[in-house]
Amino acid sequence: MNSTENQEIKRKFVDREVIYCVSYLISELSKLQEHLDYQDQEALWNLQSTPDYESTVDYYDGIHVMHSKYLDGYVWVNRSLNVISDPFDTKYEAYKDCCEENNIDYDYFEAYEHWVVSKYLGDKLEEKGEMVDDFFGMTVWGRCTSGQAILLDGVISEICNDMEILKGQKYEWEV
Repeated sequence: MNSTENQEIKRKFVDREVIYCVSYLISELSKLQEHLDYQDQEALWNLQSTPDYESTVDYYDGIHVMHSKYLDGYVWVNRSLNVISDPFDTKYEAYKDCCEENNIDYDYFEAYEHWVVSKYLGDKLEEKGEMVDDFFGMTVWGRCTSGQAILLDGVISEICNDMEILKGQKYEWEV
């Protein structure tokens, strides 16, 4: 996924979908959140941390999330209780439900950067369990990594792969 050609494709994708860094704005507004209305306070909180359902579930023996072709979706399985969940459209939904239904305490990811992104990318990031919220009319992504190009983030690779725009895929983008 990180060949030179695929990096160029992902660079084009990021250039098209990632608009502007607003980390400083979010940081400063966090200091003034008592002056914001409830909806904006909640959006601000949602952009600062998010539950880490996946790592938490993966830590437990006998409980896991998998894709079921038979059930046409993602399910969680608890072997000790012999329970299989109903199917979910996304892995994130299955992990979240698994924690809730099995009373599993989870840790949180913290956002290190905040970016205004397109509505399209925001929806795709949210499907992957990323921190995304509408904040003052902007679609803002709370990015949990820092220090590397956004095109190298695993979630960006997953989205581009799902879109089938990488080298050799059905809708390959030209570089």
